[in-house]
Amino acid sequence: MSHPTTGDIVLVHGNSVVDRLIQFGERIRDSKQASFYNHAAYVISADGSLLQATGRGIEFGNFHTSFANNETLVIPNPLNASQTQDAVKFAESCINVKYGYLEIASIGLDLLSPHFIHFRSGNTLICSEFVAKILEHGGWISPKLDTSHVMPSDLYNYFVRTDSENENPHTKGKGSK
Repeated sequence: MSHPTTGDIVLVHGNSVVDRLIQFGERIRDSKQASFYNHAAYVISADGSLLQATGRGIEFGNFHTSFANNETLVIPNPLNASQTQDAVKFAESCINVKYGYLEIASIGLDLLSPHFIHFRSGNTLICSEFVAKILEHGGWISPKLDTSHVMPSDLYNYFVRTDSENENPHTKGKGSK
């Protein structure tokens, strides 16, 4: 089992009905490998403490207990020390923000009929959007990237994927490493 440290991104594969629906939605526009992951979290300390968006909102968890029964992929921290401090500070400021159920619905509609309609509910976040916004506040992801429609597969493509075959047009050319 990996031992994540502060600033690492965790992608998670689950098998619940909701997990499978997210994977199905991701598969509409992405590769099977990228759509394997349906959840994202951000590690805030070396002991594996993390923050994640769940149906209850932004809350604390621990890598070693929260995902003990799931397949995970730990993406090494892409930020420098100063950026990581800013990112963690932002992440902690989001504790208790509500989950973005309307955002999930909006992403679903966008997947079925691209760019037809986009809506969201004020101060809410979904898991991958939360991680993207954390990285944005740390100075990593381009402000041009629409963080409100980032899915776990986009994080996979951005930080892990190295092949140019079947590039995801949603993330192609956005952001800079």
